[in-house]
Amino acid sequence: MDPRTLRVWRRWLGEAFERFCLVPTCPGCGRRGLGEVMELCLPCGAELWGYEEIAAKPPGELPWVRAVWSYRGTGGRLVRRAKFARDPLALAFLARGMLRLLKAGEMPGGRPRGPWLVVPVPLSARKRRRRGFNQAQDLAQRVAERMGWELGTWVLRRVRDTTALGRVRREEREALLLGAFELGKGQRRRVLGRRILLVDDVVTTGATMRACASVLLDGGASRVLGLASCAAGGESGGK
Repeated sequence: MDPRTLRVWRRWLGEAFERFCLVPTCPGCGRRGLGEVMELCLPCGAELWGYEEIAAKPPGELPWVRAVWSYRGTGGRLVRRAKFARDPLALAFLARGMLRLLKAGEMPGGRPRGPWLVVPVPLSARKRRRRGFNQAQDLAQRVAERMGWELGTWVLRRVRDTTALGRVRREEREALLLGAFELGKGQRRRVLGRRILLVDDVVTTGATMRACASVLLDGGASRVLGLASCAAGGESGGK
């Protein structure tokens, strides 16, 4: 068994052991043994709201952006635990929700067939150094592994940091993100002619995903769709 497959199996077995052999731990708050609603404790389960609509309705380059849950309540707590603590239970829960959406045929054209390239929305170098990881990459890796797709960790890079976008008006976000992303060195050949799924933890207006999609399409991608774990109304420091 090759090392990559071995790492995947170790993580799957660890998550399964945590879920089924130990006292259940709620990924939303960390409490243990309080009953379950979709693997959450009862209080967290009561505050998890689905996001039924397309998170953003972008023209042209990004025809579909979808989030699984609302950032309000438990959705936001899960994202913050994944984002700032790299909590494995929160990351696994968010990724499972994204996978359920994909396998339920919610993408245009129904359940995805054939190979896709899964690309996480990148952090700036400064944020990645400070945090030590990119939560979007962690989610993208889980999605790619379970779907049997290729992960494009370094396909995109963020060349310019931006101020927090949570309180910025929609039209101003587009201007702030202009030129913020580019293809990574030597990545054009991986993008050419490919269908790409962009993955992020939170989407607000879709401006960040649109900026990424524009770079990918200019690099030769045939199609770009976007998927996030949560959709925010501006309360997330969102994108």
